[in-house]
Amino acid sequence: MLLLGPTCTDYDAGIAVDVEILHHFGQRTDEIPEVNAAGAPRRFTTDLGYEVELQRAYLAIERVQLVDCATGATGATGAALRRALWPRGLARAHDTSGVPTVLGVPYIDSALRADFALGDVGTMAPPPGRYCQVRVTIGPADTDALGMPDDIDMVGLSLYLEGSYRAPGAARASHFIIESSEERQALIDLVDVYQGRPTPLVLDGDHRDIRLTLAGLTNFWLDGIDFAGEGLPEEEQGALDAIAGTLHHHPGL
Repeated sequence: MLLLGPTCTDYDAGIAVDVEILHHFGQRTDEIPEVNAAGAPRRFTTDLGYEVELQRAYLAIERVQLVDCATGATGATGAALRRALWPRGLARAHDTSGVPTVLGVPYIDSALRADFALGDVGTMAPPPGRYCQVRVTIGPADTDALGMPDDIDMVGLSLYLEGSYRAPGAARASHFIIESSEERQALIDLVDVYQGRPTPLVLDGDHRDIRLTLAGLTNFWLDGIDFAGEGLPEEEQGALDAIAGTLHHHPGL
């Protein structure tokens, strides 16, 4: 009973965190960006002056993990014990670590979804606590990934971008495809909707049904990439770095 007592108190099966993702254009100048419609190509100019049109754009979110405020840990030891005692309530597909703060079912996000339209990444059932960060892993999708597109086979891919670019001063646009199976991580601070002040995600008996909304800035996805440079490997790595760098908490929707 000494073992069961404290273990019961740090897990509440009634807590649910719905993880969502959206995308929108970021503000590069004083001009407010327009909202992109569903299915419309994404047209933007990169920081290097390339005019880009994205016709297909898919990103695989492999894992989302809440990070505890006090320790920066994910509670793996306690979670493993809870799973041994109550395996049915904590078992999750794709999650071999037994950590209930992890959402481990991959999700394919399409950047051609309308700006600010929410994509449902999934729901996790973490223990009560205060969480200050979320770790997002971009990684290769498997056959069970949610949101798998019909036009591109994303199995084994973490990123697929297809479209055209026009170099500064060039008369014609050129076609490009960037795809990658590499992994990237982004550690995102949880902030409030005003002025970006840190605001922990509080989960307890009074905060059981929570929405956690993440976002990316699609017009910054190809920043730093010189299409006339070293070639595809550098473009793949640069795109993954840029995309991971735009991910942020987007509360208030």
